Order: sequence, then C-alpha cells, then structure tokens
Amino acid sequence: MADLDELALALPETTKELSDGRPTYRVHGKLLCVHRSRRADALDPDTGERLDDVLMLRVPDLDVKEPILADDRGLFFTT
Repeated sequence: MADLDELALALPETTKELSDGRPTYRVHGKLLCVHRSRRADALDPDTGERLDDVLMLRVPDLDVKEPILADDRGLFFTT
C-alpha cells in the first residue's frame, strides 16, 4: 500500500481520502483507484473467501479495459 500511495500521490492534483482505513484516490475530483472492502463479487477461486486485497481502477472506456483484462497472468478481473 505504501507503493500505491507513492505512485498515486505523484500524479498532479491527486487527493487521498480514507474510508474505514481504506484509501480512495481522486484526480481532479474524479475517482482513480479504491482499495475495496470485501464484497461478494470478488472471491478467492481456491477458498471461496471474499478477497480483502482488491484495488478497483477506473479506466476511461472499454478500449482500455479489455486489454487489461486480457492479461494472461490472471491479476485483473471485472465484476
């Protein structure tokens, strides 16, 4: 999370807010990234437990989202 903080806050006009200890980053007031709380739409495929380490990233459109989701490492998912 320290790396995320450093990277996000290096962007111009980025702000950080905390909600239940989890950061939300905004650029020019628009959502960029959120450390999500546990939700039913993000489950560990092996245990079925709700994931606690999910970062939600906002992207401008499907032309950006689809190549990210196509990454074969399985790091990214959509809900």
